[in-house]
Amino acid sequence: MKNETHDYSKLVLGRDYVFDRLNEGKGGYMTGIGKAIKSGDCIILRHGSQVYQYQVEEIDYYPHSPDMYIALLGSPIDKKINSQIFYKLKTTMSTYIILFAQWLDYI
Repeated sequence: MKNETHDYSKLVLGRDYVFDRLNEGKGGYMTGIGKAIKSGDCIILRHGSQVYQYQVEEIDYYPHSPDMYIALLGSPIDKKINSQIFYKLKTTMSTYIILFAQWLDYI
């Protein structure tokens, strides 16, 4: 079965999910809502302006609410997500600026 990535970076910490760091920020416990998350999957979380990707090491679903879980997440496996997002945004904005300048030249 293929591992999946679940993006929680646009959700609000403390409202949509809870993340308790362990070992000085190297992994932690996450409680959230979601279905079909399994061990080996990745979860993307935002901490301030940084975005991190964690691998799910263990996950248990609550019996009274089958879409609510607690998961043990390992150390962040990718800290470059933030710079990749910034590069894509910068490239997109540059394109819009160039198109706008060309449009101003045209009129």
